[in-house]
Amino acid sequence: MTMKTPVAQDTNYQGRVARNVNQILQARGLKKKFLAEAMGVAPQVIARHLTGKAVWSIDDVCNAARFLHVSIETLLKPSLTAVEVLGYEKTADPDWDNGGLRVAGSGFEPETSGL
Repeated sequence: MTMKTPVAQDTNYQGRVARNVNQILQARGLKKKFLAEAMGVAPQVIARHLTGKAVWSIDDVCNAARFLHVSIETLLKPSLTAVEVLGYEKTADPDWDNGGLRVAGSGFEPETSGL
C-alpha cells in the first residue's frame, strides 16, 4: 500500500491579495494613491498592505476589488491571467475565435480602413 504525500497548497491569502493588487495596479498603470483614496486610507497604509506589513481585512479586500473592478475571488487567486490583470471584458460569444473578448467595431479591419 502506498501513501500519497499531500501537496502543499499556497494558503497565504494575505500574500495573494497583495501580489494580485500590485500586479493589477502596475499592469493598468494605476497609482497606489488612487487606491488609497478609494479605500479611505492614507497612501502609507496601502504601501504597508502591499508589502505584507499590514493585514488585509475583509473590508479592505472588498474595497480594493471594487476599485479595481474585479471580484474578490480574483484577488484571492494563486495566479492571474492576462485578461484578469488587464481587465478585458468578455462580451462576445465565448465560442468565437477571440475567446469572447471585446473587439474593435466595424471599419477597423485592414480591408475597409485602407491599411
